[in-house]
Amino acid sequence: MVAAPVASERFMTAYLSDTGIADEILQALSTVVPGRQISVLVHDGRVTLRGVVAEAATRRTIKDLVGDVEGVSAITDLITLQAPALASNKQAPAPVTTPRRSGKRAVPGN
Repeated sequence: MVAAPVASERFMTAYLSDTGIADEILQALSTVVPGRQISVLVHDGRVTLRGVVAEAATRRTIKDLVGDVEGVSAITDLITLQAPALASNKQAPAPVTTPRRSGKRAVPGN
């Protein structure tokens, strides 16, 4: 006969579920990044982070917070750093366009 799990075991199982891990991460991140600037995907304890932050220090803090959440086994960091804003007196560089080839080949002697 197998004993039924006690309440604390049921809580621990729920806590370590992917949904529980994601909720814990989002709660921790709410103290660092406003709103939902960072998306969190959890699968079997492996966390994927996506989004844009302004500073490398914020990115490191996010990874540290996520690593402290119980149940996280790996972190894939796809967070990018926001490009610095251009000074107000400078113009944005013009986009570079690459000419497309016509697909026609030159025939020698023509």
